Amino acid sequence: MIFFPHLISAQIHATCDEDDWAIMEFMRRGSPAGWKRLEFTLRYSIFRKVLFGAHLFDAIIKNAARTLEVLRFEGDSYIGSKEIDKILCSAPKLKELSFSNKKMKRHGGWMDARAIVKSEWVCSGLEAFACRIGRIPRPDIMRNICGRASDSFVHRGSPKESVALQRLGDKEYYQQYSCLAMTLESGLDLLRGLKDLSVVGLEDLSVVGLEDMEVNIDDDKEQAWFARHWPHAVIRTDGYTTDRDNRA
Repeated sequence: MIFFPHLISAQIHATCDEDDWAIMEFMRRGSPAGWKRLEFTLRYSIFRKVLFGAHLFDAIIKNAARTLEVLRFEGDSYIGSKEIDKILCSAPKLKELSFSNKKMKRHGGWMDARAIVKSEWVCSGLEAFACRIGRIPRPDIMRNICGRASDSFVHRGSPKESVALQRLGDKEYYQQYSCLAMTLESGLDLLRGLKDLSVVGLEDLSVVGLEDMEVNIDDDKEQAWFARHWPHAVIRTDGYTTDRDNRA
């Protein structure tokens, strides 16, 4: 039995992982005209976690991808890169896709940069996309392991064994390497049109500023560029997410 035959928009508040199945049934029965707008508020408790795995995204694609224009997730979740990519590759009318999470110690939706370049997104009319992007390859950055450069050799064993051991060490987990270089050489000047930029999702929303991408941010050239083109942005260099947070 179909209910609300003209329903095309819904705001859904979920509190635990068992809600997935009820939500999938609601989407299947709720909009014969086709969903256009879906907003999910995900709540976390010490007893239950909202996981929202692949089965829920498969249901969204099956029941809403053809007509979906806005999809938002707010709150705590563990939404993976593959699921987000499926939406972008399946919803041709999608105009907004947003993942918001104030608690950076848990995922609020994120994408693997290496997978993005291999994808074929069909939403050519996308206007707003809010999502963390990680695992950006940075071969230009030298990591340290136990205080030593990661390309240095150990004192024992063959060179082949040395290279293998380098990959086993605990990397500088407190540094942010999976990021874009905010330098003029890397293309920072392409963003000069963002004159009114002042807020980019920080963990503490009482702080207004631009979260630093860590690399060469203190160079005089970049500082002069920020002052000229982003006059309202406050550059901060702490509180960024570590690469360990997104480790597979």
